[in-house]
Amino acid sequence: MDTLDVADRHQPDSCRANISSERIFGEGTIPIDPMIAAPKIPKRLFNLVKELGRERTLHKDELLYAKASYVHKLAVVIDGIIGKAMLDPQTVNTEAYAIATPFCLASGYLNFFSERPCGQACFAMTPVRIVECDAEDLKAELMKDPELFFEAAAHFELCAAADKVALIGRICPDTEKAKGLLSDLAQNF
Repeated sequence: MDTLDVADRHQPDSCRANISSERIFGEGTIPIDPMIAAPKIPKRLFNLVKELGRERTLHKDELLYAKASYVHKLAVVIDGIIGKAMLDPQTVNTEAYAIATPFCLASGYLNFFSERPCGQACFAMTPVRIVECDAEDLKAELMKDPELFFEAAAHFELCAAADKVALIGRICPDTEKAKGLLSDLAQNF
């Protein structure tokens, strides 16, 4: 499965590519823990989302989706950071338990097939540029290409597993139970 690399996008000088240490966005520095970052989207899936969708900009702290809302679009981060929280950050002071960095899915993968409401809030931690496409349009195109369909389904599973790992890491830091759960989930990567 080919994924997008930093070399595949035009990157401003103010942004370093090593997410294992930190990235600089705008004027501030936001440390990025690779344990809470989602996997990069496969190139063919990204190209299809880009072809079917449109770009949109979010301001810092703007909600992409509120918890319990219906998500009918798949969104990919182009620039910035989307945070995921169990509570809406506009109603309660909360922190992100997981993040989506450039060329990662921000939303739409957890309920792509089930069409269930969003179980988390997705919000811009920095100014963000995303590309989003309608889930039904994407499904119709994926049905025409079984190989890409299964590549997308596998990627959605990896994103969901990454969210689970990040959530466990936030809920149960430094405990034996968390280590066991993380070890079990890591087998899925």
